[in-house]
Amino acid sequence: MKRQIVVDSSVVVKWFDQKEPSASNAIRILEEFIEGKFEIIIPDLLFYEVGNVFLKKWPGESYKMKKGLQKLWRLPWLLMPLRDSLLSRTLEIADQCRITFYDSLFLVVAEYSGVELVTADEKFLKKVGNFSFAKSLERF
Repeated sequence: MKRQIVVDSSVVVKWFDQKEPSASNAIRILEEFIEGKFEIIIPDLLFYEVGNVFLKKWPGESYKMKKGLQKLWRLPWLLMPLRDSLLSRTLEIADQCRITFYDSLFLVVAEYSGVELVTADEKFLKKVGNFSFAKSLERF
């Protein structure tokens, strides 16, 4: 069985802007994912979050946004849809750690799957420090 990880939206958006801090680490993850060295599990929420980032980053450039989302959609993700078993745990962690439900969902998908979560969001990492499987993109 291949190694599996969860990445959150903060990692994925770096694939589209190489000027971002730690973009080289994020791109390495993408390249190894495409090469089949490991699998990436994501909640379907990732597409919504990245779409919102594209709207802010490229206003008025709908072609560029569509192209970016199409590239993401074609990747061989292991997609985990929201389900009842994830809902209550996601809410519990969001409340406990004082983070958004959205951010909590990525953490819960990693917890549920028994894999690491890779994030570029250092503020988020500080809030969820007691979850040892949450890793910084910089140190991944």
